[in-house]
Amino acid sequence: NNFRKSYSQQGEDLVIDFIFKRYKHPCRYYLDIGANHPEKLSNSYYFSREGAMGVCVDPNRSFETQYKRIRPRDRFIVCGITGGESKELPYYIMDWHEFNTFDKVVALETERKYDGKNSIKSVINIPVININEFLNKNITFPVDFLNLDVEGFDEEIIRAWDFKKYKPKV
Repeated sequence: NNFRKSYSQQGEDLVIDFIFKRYKHPCRYYLDIGANHPEKLSNSYYFSREGAMGVCVDPNRSFETQYKRIRPRDRFIVCGITGGESKELPYYIMDWHEFNTFDKVVALETERKYDGKNSIKSVINIPVININEFLNKNITFPVDFLNLDVEGFDEEIIRAWDFKKYKPKV
């Protein structure tokens, strides 16, 4: 009876929930950048099921309908996020959508790592928005939980982030 279902890849959602409970601060709002599927391997879906809501960002438009159906309280935004300037960038669509990326080096390394079983299927141009421009335009709530998983741009986004204005709790 003490077991809870995790929706994350490695149980990260339960660890994050432990942190919130430890500090007696509920997760009410989240920002999930690089959200991917609304349920599978999701670090924010657990909190959605617990009543939290948030903004989920992913350049893969194919998830938009699923988000509306599975997570109707969430806002799903189709775009990429960058620490640099807002513009269009090539987006590498992989056989396994979890590995889609704007980073060509990461895409090529993924192909090598999976020995051709996870190859680049196509490349399309997608708009990317600077993280602070995105936050100013789309975040109107205090972010309790930030999930960031963008296959190659994570450090660039963290370095550019205005933490004085937008400071996630976890």
